[in-house]
Amino acid sequence: MKNIEEANLSAIRRLNQRGGRFLTVVDLLEAGTLDEKLLKFFLKRLWRGESFLGAAGPSGTGKTTLMGALLNLIPPGTEILTAERGSPLQDSKSGHSPLYLAHELNDAPYYGYIWGNEAARFLKTARDRQIAATLHAESLEGVRKKLTRRPVGLPEEEFSRIDLVVTMKMETRDSRRIRRIDRVHASSAGSHRAIFRQHPKRDEYVRLEKPQSEDESIALDVEGCVSSLLKKKPADLEEVRRLLLKEVKRTN
Repeated sequence: MKNIEEANLSAIRRLNQRGGRFLTVVDLLEAGTLDEKLLKFFLKRLWRGESFLGAAGPSGTGKTTLMGALLNLIPPGTEILTAERGSPLQDSKSGHSPLYLAHELNDAPYYGYIWGNEAARFLKTARDRQIAATLHAESLEGVRKKLTRRPVGLPEEEFSRIDLVVTMKMETRDSRRIRRIDRVHASSAGSHRAIFRQHPKRDEYVRLEKPQSEDESIALDVEGCVSSLLKKKPADLEEVRRLLLKEVKRTN
């Protein structure tokens, strides 16, 4: 288990293109990018093996940071496998449950970036595997158009199978950049519906509807885990991960 934990942390750190300390969910909670409701929601969905797309328009909005911070909370025994251009997706050689990661769905020549037919094949993997990726788009409709039109050409029914699509936005207040989740969309009955949105006047996240299947049990005390994160405020990815693993042992 130790080797897979170290490999997963390494995969998450490689998302950090700007250098410096990679932000954690605790940092995002303190910055207002997440709140407790959203963190509990994401924890439950990730632990159920659901897939995740993070989208934003301009660079620097925080979509990759959010994805990396959430990936640090995946269940033990899940192995992050990064998609590479020109290489087929591989099953876990160690027999662990794979989570396939694309740094970005984009044609830029960087590590973990895929586009075109490779991006389509990657996204179709969400039929029976967990995936996570980011892309540049400002809305659910923008994500849908970018992925269902050429050169990706993902069929509409395949797009509708992607469990979660999260859109983000950035604004400036008093010379400070404020990064927020704008909406969280969940797949339901062949389409995506917004279930959270950011309330701009109150600067909080509002629940719009409750997915029917969210109450399924998972092998983690989500309330206790989030409470521990808020109380102990682990300082980096490693400390967050250690706290999570302790919570798993306590739960089981």
